[in-house]
Amino acid sequence: MAKHTWVILPTSDLAERSAWQSLGADRFAALRAFVLVTKSRGASRLGPAIAEHNVAPNDTIVVEQSRERLESHEQEITTSIQSSVVSRVCQTWSTKVSAGLKASSPGLNATLGSELQSTTTRELTEGLQQSLGTTASHRIQVSESSRHAITLTGNSSTRTATLRRRYWPEHWDIYLYFCDYLELRYRRDWTIFKIRETIERTSSGVLGWPICRLTFYTPQENIDVSYGPVADELDSPEAIFVTASAIDAPTVTLPTTLPLNHYAALAFPASRQERRAATAKTAPAKKAAPAKKAAARKAPAKKAAAKKAPAKKAAAKKAPAKKAAH
Repeated sequence: MAKHTWVILPTSDLAERSAWQSLGADRFAALRAFVLVTKSRGASRLGPAIAEHNVAPNDTIVVEQSRERLESHEQEITTSIQSSVVSRVCQTWSTKVSAGLKASSPGLNATLGSELQSTTTRELTEGLQQSLGTTASHRIQVSESSRHAITLTGNSSTRTATLRRRYWPEHWDIYLYFCDYLELRYRRDWTIFKIRETIERTSSGVLGWPICRLTFYTPQENIDVSYGPVADELDSPEAIFVTASAIDAPTVTLPTTLPLNHYAALAFPASRQERRAATAKTAPAKKAAPAKKAAARKAPAKKAAAKKAPAKKAAAKKAPAKKAAH
């Protein structure tokens, strides 16, 4: 079952003025593109031979292999889609859309859309081929502390057991699905304040333009065993292949985002309220002062207990001596 993910460009924060393209004469523009990536997995394939063992009849061979850990490079692939290719296309689009809107009614007309689709598809495909040409889809790390055993048993005749790794093809179909555009003028009037004027605002509607398909391979964790030749052996399991996408864009719901007007008010504030909001966004958060520790109260010094004078022993009175009877 296919999984859908979104890449929204540009990746920079449109609340910052630097993320907007300057068109000169106090004009600025932002074009936001919604790129749909549909991910699916195909049938597994066996890779190149790692080792071979001749197994005679009645033989049993136990081969120990170190367990391995897969390190996927999917994030690097996504970064290539984001920064090295599509972001440049967005800048090209801003200029072309602005010129097209001046020459025609608002909106992306058929001629402009066809031109942009042809240019975008070609630039994206060529750019991805160039940026991903030296990128490996994964890396395998060997763990010497953990091992597993493979038992090879003989048949009625001697046969060759080949140790191979099994790989799962991952397909990423990339579509330019939707874009919206805002162009404004930001200038100072005769007072100390600045004013912001919206010049053009348009959106493409659902495009669903297929750009290309990326195919790379994810290895299975443990080694597999094959006997005899493999019909569909995978020659380059670490390569990333860029081909034309033959699948129409699926019908999906766009992710919920704030309108470009919201970011324009932060990047180009024109009122006291907007300036306060922009300042509040950029001001670093104050760190809360560490709570003062309550001073430990000293226990009051204990008063030395007054020593009682030892009670005087009452002197024993001697009984008077009895007089001797005469």
